[in-house]
Amino acid sequence: MSGADAEHVVADRYRLLTRIGRGGMGEVWSGRDLRLHRDVAVKIFHGGPGATASSLPGWLRREGIAAAQIVHPNVAVLYDQGAHQDQIFLVMELVSGATLADVMRGGRLSVRDTLKIGSQVAEALAAAHAARVVHRDIKPQNVLVTPDGTVKVVDFGIAGFLADTRSWSLGGSSATVKGSGTPDYAAPEQVMGNNADARSDLYSLGTLLYAMLTGEVPFQAANFLDVMRQKATEDAPPLPPGSGAPRELAELVAELLAREPERRPTAARQVAARLRAMLERSGRSEAEVEVQGSTSLDETLRVGEAGGAKALLTETGPETPPVWGPGPSKDQVAPPEPSAWEPLAATGATVLSALAAVEVRGRSLLPSPAPLPSGEPVGESGYPFPWRSVLIRALLLLVAAAVTLVVVFATG
Repeated sequence: MSGADAEHVVADRYRLLTRIGRGGMGEVWSGRDLRLHRDVAVKIFHGGPGATASSLPGWLRREGIAAAQIVHPNVAVLYDQGAHQDQIFLVMELVSGATLADVMRGGRLSVRDTLKIGSQVAEALAAAHAARVVHRDIKPQNVLVTPDGTVKVVDFGIAGFLADTRSWSLGGSSATVKGSGTPDYAAPEQVMGNNADARSDLYSLGTLLYAMLTGEVPFQAANFLDVMRQKATEDAPPLPPGSGAPRELAELVAELLAREPERRPTAARQVAARLRAMLERSGRSEAEVEVQGSTSLDETLRVGEAGGAKALLTETGPETPPVWGPGPSKDQVAPPEPSAWEPLAATGATVLSALAAVEVRGRSLLPSPAPLPSGEPVGESGYPFPWRSVLIRALLLLVAAAVTLVVVFATG
């Protein structure tokens, strides 16, 4: 089927409606499942040697069956795969939204947005690896972002076959090098032609995180041969300070980009848990900032006219003074309203001052008052003045003064 058109029906079941994408490996169409009466996405692959019905290997069929068993909110559901007129087709869930490649055209992403997307990709990989399916080609073009921010990873069950049949031409020569994956995102063992496993997907995830945070991939060169040489002989560069990534995220990216597979994290589920924990902490930090009245963040994902998503917008609200809330703690006590005890306490204080100045036969009518207990708030520091305590002490001292007067005159 060299020229798919809107009236074409694939495998006597899937009607092609609108072509929504085209690349070097094939085309993507919105379609209709005539048997189950549902909307689908149909990918038709026509690139790469071996991508024909006669050479469709048994392991691809088995992996497609396994991929179809993956039920996870971050994995685009695979409905069917097969061959039609010597071309491989893939039928999957029709997802509205933009590819991550479109999102990244608006510039590098914030740390929080990187964590949101990265954690969901890691969750998708964890579900796939649990089903013994390795993607082998994690890259921005295979990650979809819906309008509500949900991530869908696509091409499970087919990417591995396409990757294994891919070869690259070296610039300026007729030589070709066989490898798997997309060179910029593939793990070193993939570009060297070795077998890929779950740890290879984690390397690609690390590259994805690096690209979202910086706007570029770790290794850049004029051709694939130089990229392959760099990945085989050099460690990936660390995240630059300008990425804004916290230390724990930078350390995780470095672990994922380790050249040797055994130095990478052992499971996608562990990586997802670490990314989720960082995301939760970043959310709490923003909430604390809002309570303190400094910066208020309002992030909105806007989809551009071309269908790609724009960068997230951050709005900073004006600073507001702290507001006393109900039930303050002992470290944050609101100044009380004027109490009915206040005038009585003031009168008592005046009487005490007058009595303290009176001496009878060299004796003060009032003993030296005991100091207030340490830590009891007084003055104008925002804490309540202990009016009731002062009044009680004043009454006790007045009684003591009266008793003293009686004793002095009785013994005189």
